[in-house]
Amino acid sequence: MVDGLGNWDWLRLQLLLPNPVLLHLSATKPPQSGFQEDFLGWARSPDRTFSVRTAYQALRDSSVQSANAVWKAIAGFRGQQRIKVFVWLLAKEKLLCNEERVRRHLSSCARCETCGAASESIYHIFRGCPIAVAVWNGLIKRDKWVEFMSLDTMEWIRGNLASNSSFAIDSVDWDLRFGAILWSLWLRRNAMIFDPDNIDLLAVSDRSLWLWKEMQSACALDGLARPNHESRADSLLSSRGSLRSSRAVARWVLPPRDWSKMNVDGARDHSTGLAACGGLIRDHEEFRIFVDPPSFIIPLLQVDCSTDG
Repeated sequence: MVDGLGNWDWLRLQLLLPNPVLLHLSATKPPQSGFQEDFLGWARSPDRTFSVRTAYQALRDSSVQSANAVWKAIAGFRGQQRIKVFVWLLAKEKLLCNEERVRRHLSSCARCETCGAASESIYHIFRGCPIAVAVWNGLIKRDKWVEFMSLDTMEWIRGNLASNSSFAIDSVDWDLRFGAILWSLWLRRNAMIFDPDNIDLLAVSDRSLWLWKEMQSACALDGLARPNHESRADSLLSSRGSLRSSRAVARWVLPPRDWSKMNVDGARDHSTGLAACGGLIRDHEEFRIFVDPPSFIIPLLQVDCSTDG
């Protein structure tokens, strides 16, 4: 199939092959008599022979580069320090999900308390549980959904903490929002397991939105805000007036002149039925007129809370 000059013999080939194959063949260099026969070789060795040493080195180099990229992304996280540490633990897969608690013999049940799934793994908490899916569903691009849900944990974190993340529909400050969502999902999960009677009814998306706004504000004060954009959290929160009012920050206010204000607080131990309370009185100059004696403890069932009239 090659002529005397070492080129393809097109006259013969045109009689044997269709045009698409001829076009493909025209981009391929014809064989030469001085060339060696093609063979498979191992690119990591100079002589192209495979060895366990070079294979191990290839795996080690790849894993180290990937791990370093994740740790750098976490170290550069601009949000709260507790969330940064939490994401670091998540990347190392050291969070005590129910599956891990069973493995360590800290629990006998690996079931997800939120959705009832048979096993609660780290993947399930942050990507597999219906609550997590509902949160991510409105934030991740449709064409990136499969990749977002299938990446291993370290690559998933690195890809979402990167400044140019391609997963989010709105990528502005996505690293902060991503961290806020992870933290909110974890808090919700812990409340379901350890304090089911006092679960904060605020949705994960709403809680993470407020946390996202706080981190954006902190970054702006510290000069860490990314340029040429406005706060997306502010624009989203402005459309949720009821949420804003329900999360207003309460603080103590001085009483008017010649008035005094008494503040009291108490707590009860559900297991023993014992309660403790205390309080103090302050005037308009915040002078403490009276501070209660050491808190007293009494069985709650013995307290007569009835009133007349």
